Amino acid sequence: MNWKVSPKNMADDELVAYDISKFGIPVVVMAPPGAEVSKSELGSMEIEGIKMLSVDIAKDMFILNVSMIDMELEGESLSDLVESSIENVEEETGFEIIKQDEGGFIYKTNDPDIGLDHSFSYIMIKDDKEISFTTGLSMFDNFSLEDVEIMYAASKLAK
Repeated sequence: MNWKVSPKNMADDELVAYDISKFGIPVVVMAPPGAEVSKSELGSMEIEGIKMLSVDIAKDMFILNVSMIDMELEGESLSDLVESSIENVEEETGFEIIKQDEGGFIYKTNDPDIGLDHSFSYIMIKDDKEISFTTGLSMFDNFSLEDVEIMYAASKLAK
């Protein structure tokens, strides 16, 4: 399947489907053609019998991290999970939510040592498990709002 995205720097590129179930996360993610898909540097780890899985999908400034804790949710709703995600990042210097919907939010931070940066958190529930999407690690550049809007839109297309 191919979908078009609207932000300017990807207006002419189609996103293509990447099935990341071989990494243990049962989801198909949309990303630019030719993106590199790999176990993230966070990798997968196991703590007290619970697996934590993490995959990066990257091409240029499209650096998407998809993660999942391999255990069933214990009654948490999507809004509970989004609120928890906000609580995890709201202490970052200069934190401000730019956009929010029922599945997640886009935010900015402004640290004097790092500068203005943008990120997001998008959450889907599949097979009673939380699958989280966010920006991956960029070693040299901060993400622009446009970069993040593209990744957020692509995350919302995940199946």
